Amino acid sequence: MMIARLGEVMGVAGCADWLALDESGCITGADCAFDGGATAW
Repeated sequence: MMIARLGEVMGVAGCADWLALDESGCITGADCAFDGGATAW
């Protein structure tokens, strides 16, 4: 479902911060799309 807005800088930064933490150690090769849901389908 599209939300009619693109991601913002702070959202991207938050994702990058989380990926740098030990808690995200099980994530391999995932995409973080900040495109308002355009690529969800």
